[in-house]
Amino acid sequence: MVIATISLSALLAVAFLGPGGLKVARAKRSLQLRDQLHIGSGLWPLIGALELAGAAGLLSVCGCRRSVSQRQWDWACCGLRR
Repeated sequence: MVIATISLSALLAVAFLGPGGLKVARAKRSLQLRDQLHIGSGLWPLIGALELAGAAGLLSVCGCRRSVSQRQWDWACCGLRR
């Protein structure tokens, strides 16, 4: 179960890194999507920054298994491991 949790966390982090980085970098295609969705220009980079923060959080959980207690690990994995 630990391997599955770490693998899925890493995959989800990669899924957040791509779009989040494009939003923060204000890539042309990302800005076109923002305009189609009618989202404010100030909100778009904030959404990207939150996506990057989510990816960083997922990756930090992947690497800290040995430095936290079992209870903390269970909480970090949202109760997936019992």
